[in-house]
Amino acid sequence: MTRSVGLFDHVGDDPTNPAVIYQLPPDGIVSIRVLNQGFQDLVNNDLRDGVNSKGKLVFPADGEAYLDALIARNASSSYMSWRELPQERPTMDDDWAMELAAMGGGPDPRNPCPKCGAIPDGPGDGSGRSCAACGWTWMVGMAGGRYKNLNLDRGRQAEPDPHEALRREAASRYRWRVEDAASVADGEARRTLRDLARTLVRGEADPGSIRLSPTLRNLEAWREIEANPTLRSMLVNEYALGLGDVRAPVIVMGTEAADDLTKPVELAYQCIFPLVVLADGRAEVADQLLALGKWKNRASNWRPVHLAPWDYYGKPGSGRNTWRLVAEAVSEAGYEANFGWDRTGMGLGERAYQIERSAASARKVRDGMPPSPERVDFISRTFLPSVAGTARVLLMHGFGSSRRWAAWKERSNQIASAFLGRDAALEFNGVPDLEVRDTDDGRVFIWCRALSTSASGDLISEIRKLIVRAAR
Repeated sequence: MTRSVGLFDHVGDDPTNPAVIYQLPPDGIVSIRVLNQGFQDLVNNDLRDGVNSKGKLVFPADGEAYLDALIARNASSSYMSWRELPQERPTMDDDWAMELAAMGGGPDPRNPCPKCGAIPDGPGDGSGRSCAACGWTWMVGMAGGRYKNLNLDRGRQAEPDPHEALRREAASRYRWRVEDAASVADGEARRTLRDLARTLVRGEADPGSIRLSPTLRNLEAWREIEANPTLRSMLVNEYALGLGDVRAPVIVMGTEAADDLTKPVELAYQCIFPLVVLADGRAEVADQLLALGKWKNRASNWRPVHLAPWDYYGKPGSGRNTWRLVAEAVSEAGYEANFGWDRTGMGLGERAYQIERSAASARKVRDGMPPSPERVDFISRTFLPSVAGTARVLLMHGFGSSRRWAAWKERSNQIASAFLGRDAALEFNGVPDLEVRDTDDGRVFIWCRALSTSASGDLISEIRKLIVRAAR
């Protein structure tokens, strides 16, 4: 008999039917069938060990132990549960599936290959498909009563835009942290965090459905959350993305954000911002976020808030602040010429994507904490591979708190090595302003002191030359 475990969603529209089915047939090879596309990113995390040529998963542990571990997850989430299903192979409740089965299999024109578009053969007794034209294998799932092609190659959906997958995965991983925080909160704090988790779930399935409810924008609830150090710690977003266009040729990586999370509006902004990114900065969602009062309300000609936050924050002044120096460093033509601070033209975000190494905010450099292993793993194994096709330069600025230089250097080296594809062997010992590493394909890694008041004009000029050479 085939053993099956179902994943049930307790906050969605259909909590009685499984969103995902994990099956263990007598051959001992676990297969996964996604019925609700919103859970594809969750399944992605279970696919990291690879997929065999038949589109089935092979885990290092035996299948029985794996399914037992799934059921044990029940203790960690109030939003989902994993339960044993009757020991029979579930069938696809669809007229076409039954027709195909009655024929004993045959051509399946309703589910073309997601890679080349050819018509595959359907076996008539399952959701697996294999393309004779290109060799692609995938599973067919049910979503909204219709078939959708779900590519199980390395656990990623068959979609042309890796950046869309990145946004979904970052939101999905953060949702788990929000759920954990909600499970130990109470009162209005619990209600708000549950609503945040629910909105993330639905947003992963349909970004166009994202709305920021009054519950999410309740600053009194965020005051309760801010007053609880345990909740603040649990809500640190180790999977936070950055600002700008993720397809930009230059990735600019600072140390940590300077947000003051003892202010409820700052905390709310940081926790809700993944929804804005997931919605691709849709004006309606940005307006609802900006109504919290951190930045200015949007004018009609302003660019999406996650691509050009300076439209809302205000043009950097004449001082040597980070945004101004980043603009000077990455622009061949200079600060004013290329970056449309008047909200016209190219915009800094199209040239440089800014993301922080550490997820822990700090108002002062000496208080900054090195990136956690979880953060390093996310940047190295998820973020950087997603931008590998477009990023020509990684500009890492800032050495971190001098009290923790060893840890900052070690983890910065791990990130740099992931970008380069080899050991970066960073040599910083507190003295040099600049270290540079090249790759055989012409990409460049640059590590320099923080782009702030201590960065000299000569340093900025040297960085600009390196960037222009690699990312014209």
